[in-house]
Amino acid sequence: SSSNGLEKRPKLRFPGFDEPYVLHRIGDIYAERSERGAADMELLSVTMNDGVMQRSEIEGKDNSSEDKSSYKVVRKGDMVYNSMRMWQGANGVSPYDGIVSPAYTVLTAKLPICNDYFAALFKNYKLINEFRKNSQGMTSDTWNLKYPQIETIKVYLPVIEEQEKIASILVTLDKRIAAQAALVEQLKKYKRG
Repeated sequence: SSSNGLEKRPKLRFPGFDEPYVLHRIGDIYAERSERGAADMELLSVTMNDGVMQRSEIEGKDNSSEDKSSYKVVRKGDMVYNSMRMWQGANGVSPYDGIVSPAYTVLTAKLPICNDYFAALFKNYKLINEFRKNSQGMTSDTWNLKYPQIETIKVYLPVIEEQEKIASILVTLDKRIAAQAALVEQLKKYKRG
């Protein structure tokens, strides 16, 4: 917040950053990738908690079509989301090149951005609520968020250097949380024994 109410300046900042965050439409940051016809590439999937993963690493039934010629191409660094589950946070930045079902939307950056920052931003509950409000459909089972709807949603962004600092601390925290969860699980097994 700021004194005039027009600028977005978070109260908690890294030293050396004092510029206001800039308001952008998602369409100013990302374009939709609509490349198809690479059926020989690896099949990818978007999970709720782990983001983009190789389909071969996910347990469960493979519901993919035998003819993958209409599947969408994904490049490393693309933001991929499940159009029917974006309001639940089914999105992630892809660490792989591959293909995804036509039910997914693939976004490619138009500007220099920090992918880890955007991976966290797209999981933020306030932004997920915006995704829910902009989804089309009568019930949650049919809500759908395609590119024409997501491109109009606005987000405040810091400069890329601050994005990188924020992402770095979030990645570190995620690693520590995962390590702590693994330790708790080991202690539970020890206790049962």
